[in-house]
Amino acid sequence: MKRFIVLTLVVCLSLCAAFAVAQGSEKEKTAITAAKKWLSLTDSGNYKRSWMDSAGYFRNAITEERWFQTLTAVRTPLGKLISREVKSAVYESSLPGVPDGEYVVIQFETRRVNLTYQKRRLTFPEVASEVRDRKHRPQH
Repeated sequence: MKRFIVLTLVVCLSLCAAFAVAQGSEKEKTAITAAKKWLSLTDSGNYKRSWMDSAGYFRNAITEERWFQTLTAVRTPLGKLISREVKSAVYESSLPGVPDGEYVVIQFETRRVNLTYQKRRLTFPEVASEVRDRKHRPQH
């Protein structure tokens, strides 16, 4: 569980920022679109596909089976998604716990049936070849 929390924090740290998303660059806008698509996989319970669509760094850090078990244990009690709003998106080249590279850190505000408020951050690699070949896989 601690590993999951650390991985989630890495994703989240890459999403925090101090500027408005509406004025973001194309990298931020592209990453936000990709993040929403990826999150829709987890929202619909398609955990296997969400793991497969994650960046290699993430897949090397957690097995598909462990990802499924963790998401099932953590998300099921929270209930159905009510809303999710992008709060910020920031381009970063250095983040704690991951190799230096090109990332977009996105922060969401999420509401669920059994959770009034949750801040969630995702990190999306923006390395050109990975973006083209992997369609913006999140780092988590």
